[in-house]
Amino acid sequence: AQAKIIEKIRQTEEEWVLRSILRLLDIEDSLEKEEWRQGASSSLNRAYGENEPDYEQLMIKEPNPDYNKRNA
Repeated sequence: AQAKIIEKIRQTEEEWVLRSILRLLDIEDSLEKEEWRQGASSSLNRAYGENEPDYEQLMIKEPNPDYNKRNA
């Protein structure tokens, strides 16, 4: 049922109606997070294709001394 409601909300063209409904249903944050996640994923997919080569250690001209410090 929630999926149908969300689909109807997405079809709404009036921004103030959309925000009011989302606020009322308390799903505004979850939809916004999902939109950000999808946007970020889409951007990464455009930046790095399936045939993108991995970078070997020898290809790195100037290593970043701070890389992986947080995981140490």
